[in-house]
Amino acid sequence: MRYPFKHLAAYERDDNSFYFGRDTEKKELHRMTFETDLILVYGASGVGKSSLISCGLANEFESYEWYEISVRRGNNINDSLIEKLNKAIGLEHKETDIIELIRLLRRKCFKPVYLIFDQFEELFIIRNDEEEQQIFYANIKKILSLNQPVKIIISVREEFLGYLYDFEKEIPQLFSHKCWIQPSKIKDEKSNIVDDILKGIDDIQDDSFVSIQDGDRENLSKELKKMFQEAGHKTVDLPTLQILFDEFYISLREGNDFNEKVVFSIDKLEKQLQRNINAILWDYIERIVKILVNEKKIKSEVVWGVLLELITEQGTKKAMTEKELIEKFPEHDITLVINFFKEKAEGKEKQDDILNQIKRNEETYWELRHDALAKCILDKLSEEVRLKNLIRQKTKERDPFIHLQLT
Repeated sequence: MRYPFKHLAAYERDDNSFYFGRDTEKKELHRMTFETDLILVYGASGVGKSSLISCGLANEFESYEWYEISVRRGNNINDSLIEKLNKAIGLEHKETDIIELIRLLRRKCFKPVYLIFDQFEELFIIRNDEEEQQIFYANIKKILSLNQPVKIIISVREEFLGYLYDFEKEIPQLFSHKCWIQPSKIKDEKSNIVDDILKGIDDIQDDSFVSIQDGDRENLSKELKKMFQEAGHKTVDLPTLQILFDEFYISLREGNDFNEKVVFSIDKLEKQLQRNINAILWDYIERIVKILVNEKKIKSEVVWGVLLELITEQGTKKAMTEKELIEKFPEHDITLVINFFKEKAEGKEKQDDILNQIKRNEETYWELRHDALAKCILDKLSEEVRLKNLIRQKTKERDPFIHLQLT
């Protein structure tokens, strides 16, 4: 038995019993893998691209048919790819030749390899290094020319498709097999993510810490859709829905963990269902910040300053090393912040967390769990504060104590 929701984290292969919906897209992607070695998956932030690939698509294959290597840009996408391949092979001495690495990997795993380049827009948001991009395009061209069972899946936010112009010039077939992941429309009676999730919870209630009161599923679905419609939404915002389910659970549990049985019912959730859906993410962020300020006695301007450092000027998340964060903030304060999130990452309440810890190249990085959080934070800050923060970033001013006035 386990908690069925993954907060803002992506679902992975082992989460299949708790991954609901996207049946059409799963079948479409599965078909494409037999037609091409290069697939482009695109859609808006938060529609579930990563989960669709690493859980939905992965489970269309048997375990002996799927060997996944997921790559994020990091400091350099080519270095990250080489690091992931070396790690998968288990080489004692680092190999840097892409062709040799692919050959060594094939000899070791004897499975079709799926190279998944997740959040590919990071290649253009952070530094936008033309040399790095051209080397990557050349590496992909080399891999595709090997005639090996290696599939490449590139996942990118739809607003960055135009940035792939130079990539397409090097790889003309880039757009020949593409899959658009659309948000779930509230009024779509054939397939709606709210209905899919609630039905899934009903189906696996014996294995889940969450169940739905008998006879309440249909009415609960109507109330959830109503929350989005009354806030002016035509589609379901998946990150908000995920956080809302967490908030439902927290409001019903007796303890502080995510391992006790609760029942979702219309009566028990009446107050939660009256909330403004547009405030869900912000209320959640504020709840975590208040814990840091009130219980850990960390200055609020430090906490908000750390969160701002982890957001790009485009309103997306970015990763920073602990060393970089310590250089920007007083050591005592930033250590308290980092230790708080480390405890969450390693503890029972890791679902209830706004930061993600990443181990890369023997360094620890921190980033916001989702772009939706980055956008929410920036949308709430006044233009004056954004400008002050931008000036501080550009001038590399050390003092983080900017008074953040929230609108």
